[in-house]
Amino acid sequence: MIDKEVLAEKELAEITRRMIIYRFKIYSATTILHLALIVTSFVFMITYIVPAFSSNVLVNIIIFTCILCVAFGTAILMGGVFRKSLESLSALTRIPQEHRQRVHAVFTVAYSVPILLFYFVPPFLPGWYSYAWFLALIVSNTIVYFFYERAMNKYVPDLKLKIYLTWTLSAALSTPILAAAIIVAPSKAWAVAFVLYFLTVALASLREVWSAERIL
Repeated sequence: MIDKEVLAEKELAEITRRMIIYRFKIYSATTILHLALIVTSFVFMITYIVPAFSSNVLVNIIIFTCILCVAFGTAILMGGVFRKSLESLSALTRIPQEHRQRVHAVFTVAYSVPILLFYFVPPFLPGWYSYAWFLALIVSNTIVYFFYERAMNKYVPDLKLKIYLTWTLSAALSTPILAAAIIVAPSKAWAVAFVLYFLTVALASLREVWSAERIL
């Protein structure tokens, strides 16, 4: 009787562990989709909406404030969910406290410094500002992979998180298509960057969901 109870407890613990890992992987898959919406909203606003109302400062301020509030509100909500998900995962694993504290710094630096640098450099290609964000995000997600994703897989081997690696590789491999668009039709390069971005994000997200389903 005792052996059966112990076995049942072990099975329940294993199911709980798998569900927590599954939830974390699904959250990771949806996070990059939300990030895609935030990034593309900002790019579309800066590149097209603001210039359309360039003569009306008040309208520009209102548009910028509204989109900024939505973006930051979404980021705060995602951050709260991420924190709870990471705490649940940490409770069952050996993720050090210093790594959990470092995660937020990694994401903050990764998604701010490269983008700022790419937009502060003088444009050296036609239509640079309309697609520089795509190239900057390749650098951003490379940083996230090396300083976040690899560490998570080290502390939780069963996690097998590869969403940032998948996106970085697929985006990097798609840059020749963007380069061709810049050469042939610079004014349409932004549209090519948008399509490539959403295709590579979808690929990375679907791959992570598929990986999560294999855990159950």
